[in-house]
Amino acid sequence: TGPVQGAEVDVAILRISPQQAESAIGQFDPGDVEITSELGTLTGEYSGAELDGDISAIISPYSGHDDERKYPQASSLTWDIEIAGVDTLWDASDSVSSLSGLVDVTTSGTTEHGLEFEIMKQVPLPGTSGCTVSEGHGYGQHVDIGWRYDTFRNDEGEFDKPDLSHVVVDWGDGFTSERGNESDSQEEWWGHDYEGEQEEFDITITFFDEDGNEVQHSTTFTVHKGFWHDGEEEGWFEGYFQMGECYLRTDDSAIPSALIINGFITDGPVEVMDEQILTSDNYGEISMTATPTLPGAYISIVQTKVVRSDGETLTGMGMNVVAATEASISLGGLTEETTLAGIPVYSVQPSGGGLTTISVTPSGMAEDEFTVTLAIMPVDLSVAFPDIGEDDWGEAESHDLEFQLGDTTRTQEVRIKAPLSMIAALVLEEGELFPTALHVGFILNDPESLEMTGALGPGQTTNIALDSGNESATRILALATPRNGFDPATIDFSAFTELGYVQAREAFGGWIPVEKELVSVCERMEAWHEERWDDGQHSNVRISLRQEANNRYASSGLLAYDPSNAVLTDSEGNTLTPVSDWNKEDWEDRYYANFKLDEDDEGTYTLTSNAGYGDGYEFLYYPHEYRTDNGEQEFCTGDEEMTDDEIFDLVDDLFSTLDSVAWGIGSSADLRLPILSSPNGDYTVIAVAQKGSGDNATMVAAFGSEISVPNPEPPQQENLTLSFSPPNPKPGDTVQISVTDEANQPVPGLSVLLVKDNLTLVASISNDNGLTSFVLPAGTLHIWVSGGNYYPAHLTIIVTDDGVLTDDGEELPADSDGDGVLDADDEFPDDPDEFEDSDGDGVGDNADAFPDDPDETMDSDGDGVGDNAQQEGTTSSSPNLMLIGGAVAAVLVLLATLVMVAMWRRNRDDEGEWATDELEPEHSAGSDQQMDAEQMFSAPGWPAPSVQGHMQDGYEVIEHPEGSGAWYYREQSTGEWMEWG
Repeated sequence: TGPVQGAEVDVAILRISPQQAESAIGQFDPGDVEITSELGTLTGEYSGAELDGDISAIISPYSGHDDERKYPQASSLTWDIEIAGVDTLWDASDSVSSLSGLVDVTTSGTTEHGLEFEIMKQVPLPGTSGCTVSEGHGYGQHVDIGWRYDTFRNDEGEFDKPDLSHVVVDWGDGFTSERGNESDSQEEWWGHDYEGEQEEFDITITFFDEDGNEVQHSTTFTVHKGFWHDGEEEGWFEGYFQMGECYLRTDDSAIPSALIINGFITDGPVEVMDEQILTSDNYGEISMTATPTLPGAYISIVQTKVVRSDGETLTGMGMNVVAATEASISLGGLTEETTLAGIPVYSVQPSGGGLTTISVTPSGMAEDEFTVTLAIMPVDLSVAFPDIGEDDWGEAESHDLEFQLGDTTRTQEVRIKAPLSMIAALVLEEGELFPTALHVGFILNDPESLEMTGALGPGQTTNIALDSGNESATRILALATPRNGFDPATIDFSAFTELGYVQAREAFGGWIPVEKELVSVCERMEAWHEERWDDGQHSNVRISLRQEANNRYASSGLLAYDPSNAVLTDSEGNTLTPVSDWNKEDWEDRYYANFKLDEDDEGTYTLTSNAGYGDGYEFLYYPHEYRTDNGEQEFCTGDEEMTDDEIFDLVDDLFSTLDSVAWGIGSSADLRLPILSSPNGDYTVIAVAQKGSGDNATMVAAFGSEISVPNPEPPQQENLTLSFSPPNPKPGDTVQISVTDEANQPVPGLSVLLVKDNLTLVASISNDNGLTSFVLPAGTLHIWVSGGNYYPAHLTIIVTDDGVLTDDGEELPADSDGDGVLDADDEFPDDPDEFEDSDGDGVGDNADAFPDDPDETMDSDGDGVGDNAQQEGTTSSSPNLMLIGGAVAAVLVLLATLVMVAMWRRNRDDEGEWATDELEPEHSAGSDQQMDAEQMFSAPGWPAPSVQGHMQDGYEVIEHPEGSGAWYYREQSTGEWMEWG
């Protein structure tokens, strides 16, 4: 409730200087090695930091690409060859003179700063032929073999190769195919049919180059089975094989010394400058000084701990951020009114069109010539204020002001139209990551004053409105922060967390999107590299299109689908003719087409299906790597973007739940500081408000300051109660948990975790009714509920096929009717509309017109007299005349009142002031609208949350009443039944 003396305060100060990152990270760069492999020469030369000693190299057997392909051009080397270098050079020419083929070469050394490095490169040894690649397709008794002669390459370039002489394919049955030396072809596809009773054939593909080198690929083909593949333990048949790879891998690693690590910490982008544990004085304050050593952002992080007189330990955390630059900038033409979290807040009175002049004065600059960038960025709140036109928010603008020798101040005319804008002036030299000078602030456009009613303080509510001397607002948004320094307690992280969870749940995990997916229909495109020969024509890319529904419920939504008019275009818009046009096999659900794309250069291609599913599928093709990128895409019905109304509802929900923010549709709004915010801080409140409505709406800015005060009744932490419905679920059942406080009120916005074997299975947030639900797995489960000003609740349960028990053998705390009240405290455990009978007459208080009178439950005529008392009164004549007279008078008064209300309402409707429907959510019978609990429980025939359905396709559904044809599904986030529209 006030300053705390004697608290333990742990303070750490961090420096973040991104401009130091490049030089600091550069110490970890291992450098590079240029390897020369040609004409009997294999050498390497290191380039990088200065070395401590000489480099060395190791020639190792070829390691391939970590896959199961065969590499016929791997060298015959079976051991490592160590090569000693001199300074930055090594020479392995003599050591590999008798070898050829592919090897791994690893160069290692140590820099003068102590960085130990290794650089591995796969290279072809001198005398190695060019890259040879073969692949094949086999089916039935037919085989297609493709071969290619290419250059070896890595990320740095290509290796030289001798020219190809000729290629021979031996089909293993006495027949061969050959490309002679008179041909210039570097790749071919050949087909062959086998005849006779022989089933297994050894196929060889032999490449001969001009230097007499010979490379042989071999495979075994069995008719009706395919090509044999050797595995680590056992082999298998497959209709496809590939051998060889032209792309060679490179890799490097480095281990820094302690000297490098220490330099990175002290002179790098991040440094812990100081940390001290201090004790607060009688003002609750501590003092610590740090002198900036480098330009950057300086962050102070404070953790406090104090033990109260009752023995309870309290902890807290705070932080602040400041920027230290080499020079500074001041702004003129603005009036500094206050600060917001240490950032200056200016006011300005621009001309009618928004024009005003701002002066910029740098100081402390080392350079004579430099440029100051001045930027104005309006804060666009059009989502929250839809009546305001787009032009009224203004546009962002940026200006470069060039300073030369002798210049001290420059002025710039800018246009400020929005009620709230940000302004920034900075000097950022070319190539630098952190500004030399920086000034940031807020600008309020001709601001008014705020009127604050009620104490501003932790856990307290203050009403925010425009000053009563001005026109009232019709909509207002305000924010409160400390004037100086950043207090993380003023940010309502829980609201953002809940918003993120709700949006993610509704987008991916809720019942409404699940239902949308049930009826969504998609078109799916796939494009991949595949060498094919169809009727003698070669293609290298195969594309498929298909239409599919997410499950059988959507089969009726499938459109008549025929993508035969799909068009493929290149990056220049040229239409490409397919080698094999769109066709569909009888046994498949997709259409295929084959294309011959450019084999020399990579390119971007767009497929337009013309089936109404999207604007087109764009993918990239890399011919030298034999692959596509972004080759799998789909467009689905129901992928529409959020509407303006949906976006406003989202913002409305967020602002309505945020602490430190006031938001209201009306003349004022309530602002509540979080319970952990400072009780003695100087706060600034800035606001943006709308006056009028529709075409007459205008915007104004306003601000105010207030000293926060301790809460006279600081909130106390409360215990939580958990209840479960159904009371004894089985594995696979959907369980609803109700969370209530000590007053038996539902608690929204709490974190609910379901943990099994240290693995979080469910992470959800209780809804507005304090409910959440999930499917119950078998095993020992831990349920954690926490958040807000509540003690965390934890329950361990054991779920078996026989039911659920707690870890101490007790039954679950049950809430059979799902009304949030435990059965033990519920006088009507099976009635979701009732839980208490105050007068003990057997009728619940909600249905009892006289909840405190055990002799009465109903008042049929609404005269305030119970039906039982009225029936007793009919035996007496004179009191009955008085009763009749009173009833007649009451009816006349009631009729007169109704007539007056109806006339007043009609007049209000005529004036357009009565209806407020736009502020109320619309409800329909569709499943994409959610009823509140009162509507749901009072709806005739609506199943109670405790009623169990059955699982169908992963969803819990129920027909209620049975045989009625009315179906419901259980909404996952609330556990309530929703009508299946």
